[in-house]
Amino acid sequence: PAAYATYNNLIVNGSSTTLTAGVGIGVTNFSIVSGTLDLNNFTLTTTGTTTYTSGTINNGTATSTGATTTFAGTAFGAIVNATSDNLTLNGSVFNNAVTLTKNGTTVVTSNGGNTFNSTATIASSSSANFILANTSPDIFNGTTVFTNTGTAILHIAYNSTANLFNGDVTFNNTGTGSAIRSSFGSTATATYSGNIVVNNTSTAGIYFGASGGTTTLDTTKTITKGATGFTTGTLLFSNFTQSGSTAQALTLTGTALLQIGPSAIFNGNVNFISPQVLLNGCTYNGTASFTKNGNTYNLSNGGNTFNGATALANSSNAFFATGCTAADIFNADLTITNTGTGFMAVADVAAGTMFNGNIIVNSTNGAASAGVYFGNGAGTAVTATLAAGKTISVGGTGFTAGRLLLRRLIQSGSTAQSFTLTGTSMLYLGPYSTFNANVNFISPQIYLNGCTYNGTASFTKNGNSNNLSIGGNTFNGATSLTNSSNDGSYFATGFTTADIFNADLTLTNTGTGFMAVA
Repeated sequence: PAAYATYNNLIVNGSSTTLTAGVGIGVTNFSIVSGTLDLNNFTLTTTGTTTYTSGTINNGTATSTGATTTFAGTAFGAIVNATSDNLTLNGSVFNNAVTLTKNGTTVVTSNGGNTFNSTATIASSSSANFILANTSPDIFNGTTVFTNTGTAILHIAYNSTANLFNGDVTFNNTGTGSAIRSSFGSTATATYSGNIVVNNTSTAGIYFGASGGTTTLDTTKTITKGATGFTTGTLLFSNFTQSGSTAQALTLTGTALLQIGPSAIFNGNVNFISPQVLLNGCTYNGTASFTKNGNTYNLSNGGNTFNGATALANSSNAFFATGCTAADIFNADLTITNTGTGFMAVADVAAGTMFNGNIIVNSTNGAASAGVYFGNGAGTAVTATLAAGKTISVGGTGFTAGRLLLRRLIQSGSTAQSFTLTGTSMLYLGPYSTFNANVNFISPQIYLNGCTYNGTASFTKNGNSNNLSIGGNTFNGATSLTNSSNDGSYFATGFTTADIFNADLTLTNTGTGFMAVA
């Protein structure tokens, strides 16, 4: 064809055709079965059904805007644009820039098997799911952008193995209730050998490995938030492995939820900040810092292993807890900080949490439930163990307000434990806790609520509120109880359950209140 030609039906089958003049071809229905079409830098525009079965289209631009576009084997040297409801990607090679958009209301499941050797933009504005790479992997060798402005799910690397993303990938999820999911199916695998950028303003979110598929982030590559931000919805890393030691840092805002796990691994240092955080089963092989700053309760499953120094912080008016259904393992020092009106909780319910490093606690908010809690959940089973040779201490921020609750905690070994809380802080010891070494605890308020002390034990209350302890404690070493409060407040124990003192007991009152036992 020459000049600007218009056809109702154009089929290229076993021949070579070159545009020689004009600006392009307008076609209602187009099909290429074999042969080569050279667009000669002009444009082929199809408004009906477009079928790219085999053959080659070079140079120029191939554009389809009809209801159905099928890519099933054609190789493109031309630029490709397609916007269709029934947009299917079943095995073509794109050697130039490609922009593909699914619209309409039809659920589309593509087999995959496509190779994108240049920049690729794949989008959905649809109210139905758009599924890519169901049975064969897609390979992206250039910069890729996935955008969902619709109301359904854009699935990439859906259920096939060996999907590859060899350039940087940006996810833009800005629809109404829309989601972008990578490596969703149980047999899906995807490797990202470029950087990942995430943007989300949808209430659903961006998900990696939500239903058993696995994702690998290659060495030296990062996950970052884009210019649009991540302001709501969920960012999920499940069955996700970060290779190499490159540090990862993410800050989500608004009401967004960051969920890590199950079955995730980060080999680099991580610093994650989010309004909501769920720690649901991940191994962290570098240092790990998590800050929750949003006002929704977050109860993490647990099942995490922290092999480097770890910091957990809550600056919100809701709790941030982990260890609900599975034990966490902390193999290095753990720093816990609460500055909000909520509380920070570890070893919450599940038995078996291990603290194999030192524990450092900080709290500065005096709200009724604020503070740092160990073993806060229901039940009598031993929840957590502090390893031999390790200590509990107060950090540089200080423990000036709120509660320090040491419940269902066993301290192993003979290393002495000593710390001082200040301000208006409250120290709760027990129930179901054991200290095997000497202890020296000083706090404005102290509640002795069911603990076994196998070394010497010294407790000094110096704050101005009455403290009536439940009792139920066993003191197997020499014990000292002191009240230095100056407002007439008392320090009492044995209110509902008897205490057992198996060695000498020294009671001292230097304030205007009184010291009471039994």
